[in-house]
Amino acid sequence: MTAKRLLNIVLFLSILTGILFLTGAQSATGEPGVKTLPGRQYDAIVIKGDRLAPLDGVSSSCIRLIASNGASVHDIPFQVDEYDPSGEMIMRSGKNASSDKDDGALDANDDFVFLANYMGPPVDRAQLPRDAKSWVAIKATDPINAKFGWAYAGAFETKVKHSTVDLVSYMPRKDMINGKLYTEGFLFDFPFIKGALHLRPGAGGPNLLDRLQVRLTARAFGKTLVKTEEDFKAKLTGYIDGPVRVVRQDKSRLALLAGISGPAVTKNLKFYPNWNNFQVPVNVPFNPKALFKEITLFSGYDLNIKPSMGMYMVTGDNPGVKIPIRGKPDFAADGFKGGKVNWVMVEGPAGGVITTCVPEHPFPIEPELFFLDDLNADRSPDKFPGAGPTIGFVFNHLETLEGGNYKINYYTVYREKKVDNWHEGFIRMLNDPLKVKTSPL
Repeated sequence: MTAKRLLNIVLFLSILTGILFLTGAQSATGEPGVKTLPGRQYDAIVIKGDRLAPLDGVSSSCIRLIASNGASVHDIPFQVDEYDPSGEMIMRSGKNASSDKDDGALDANDDFVFLANYMGPPVDRAQLPRDAKSWVAIKATDPINAKFGWAYAGAFETKVKHSTVDLVSYMPRKDMINGKLYTEGFLFDFPFIKGALHLRPGAGGPNLLDRLQVRLTARAFGKTLVKTEEDFKAKLTGYIDGPVRVVRQDKSRLALLAGISGPAVTKNLKFYPNWNNFQVPVNVPFNPKALFKEITLFSGYDLNIKPSMGMYMVTGDNPGVKIPIRGKPDFAADGFKGGKVNWVMVEGPAGGVITTCVPEHPFPIEPELFFLDDLNADRSPDKFPGAGPTIGFVFNHLETLEGGNYKINYYTVYREKKVDNWHEGFIRMLNDPLKVKTSPL
């Protein structure tokens, strides 16, 4: 094998590391009195600063976000997450904490973030605080039913008081995120790997998750290369702990061949009160078919045995069928089909969670569901056989990718209590996102 060919293999496998990241203090909810966007409990409104021109250059400490509850106006929680001129997200806390040169002023490329669930009916400018320099009206419209919600962002000369509602928080000493409906955590020795998933806030209830599992298998020149989640060298580099979302950043390198590691891959995991996600760029500089016969990627969850027994699984292609999780497969009787699905849900008396990965066009390969409900199955190359059920997604035939730039979005979503068909709100968020318009008042 020539040095050039070896370099191409290393380069391509390191690029694949970008798609190996499947993800997820108790806070007051502060729910508004009027919900003008019913069924939109999962939608976050993320607006780039260039759409809020009257607030350009204004410090976030001098901005208020106001909505009506039908009787009066009140502050609702929001945050401004900054990006540097190159487009990299700025972490305000952690080992590599930094700040933008304007120290908190809203720029054109910054994120202005709040939740659609807090929006209300429209109000006149006369009903808003009069000491603001300027106001921007923000309108979100549901494309399904044409219902809408309003919020109003105002710029002030001096620092103002904000809503005290804090919907999600980060615990750096434990490396855990506490949301409205869940707690997620990572392994200290492997900060790339999730090792805790509780279906209640404050780490309440049993830990459903054993660990995140990754398997990358590539065949080339008669050899088979297998990489797992433990082949990553990862470190936590920073975080943002805002009232609306937590952003946790880590950098990972995949150990490849003979002490050679791929380039560092940075990912920003974004945790909202009832769901979390991240987007992974996949940049392929050449046609991998020239080097590989077969490339397969699996990423998913190993569940802990005791808390998962008695739960059931539902898939996006067959949502009316509940497939019991019991450690003994009987797929024909249970109605399990597998194949290409866009989401899978695990639910039980303690709560429910959806996991999904959504490749963006033009990524040509659809993920296929993987479900192993056999406690006695061979789990090579795992060192400890007999783990609990495994649920995740497989990308087959990645060697057929053509050179280009692709994106994959990963989501983990948690059940809203006392909401029938709760998963439908998440599907609406993905398939029919709110239409957001801004206009100065």
